[in-house]
Amino acid sequence: MEEKLFTNERETRQAIQAAADQANKVRLPNFINWKCVDDYIMVQNLIPAQLCKSLIRESSLPGIKWSKHSWYNYGSDHFSSVPEKELDVVNSSPEQFKSMGKYLEKALLNYQKKYSTLLKEKMLNQNPLPSKKQFTSWIRHISQVRFNRYHVGTKMRTHCDHIQSLFDGKLKGIPIISIVGLLNDNYGGGAFMCRDKKINLIRGDILLFPSNFMYPHEVKEITKGIRYSFVSWAF
Repeated sequence: MEEKLFTNERETRQAIQAAADQANKVRLPNFINWKCVDDYIMVQNLIPAQLCKSLIRESSLPGIKWSKHSWYNYGSDHFSSVPEKELDVVNSSPEQFKSMGKYLEKALLNYQKKYSTLLKEKMLNQNPLPSKKQFTSWIRHISQVRFNRYHVGTKMRTHCDHIQSLFDGKLKGIPIISIVGLLNDNYGGGAFMCRDKKINLIRGDILLFPSNFMYPHEVKEITKGIRYSFVSWAF
């Protein structure tokens, strides 16, 4: 390609604009099957009702210190929030996390079993052959659960998960699977939306989906009662 030397700022701006105009004429074919993208959203009803009630009761004790949710801006390195609209958050205790562990692990294992066909086919060509466990459980670490509490008038704004705060130097990686659980369903509003579609959830449900830009999600504003849920991430 011939290189051109621009002698003044005006010529440079014109050249940049011409290149941008040419780029805007290029359109990639619309080949993405969005239904297949939605296929990677999975809901499993696994958490017993009694455990859901117990977790709500324990997290509501007077000594539990909830704080307002805030958003971290990576570019400017600061936190921000709209206090009157933000939900309350608190981390689970080690005992609570342990009581939930087998249900979270089962949900994650079921998710990997369902979607690991291609991975299994590739791994079968390796020598030596991997173990059977590697086919379905290569994502094994589940982060500490965080409880979310929504009062009337609060919500979770639309966002995509990219949780850098999970990694403290000892833990390394990126979130791969987002995990959302619902502890009660006796409230008004509060619909969980993923990719602009309502995901119907009931008490005890565990929802899993990929932690990337293709799965924006939100919780609509609460209109009645209190909504209790939890979040975690697997990698």
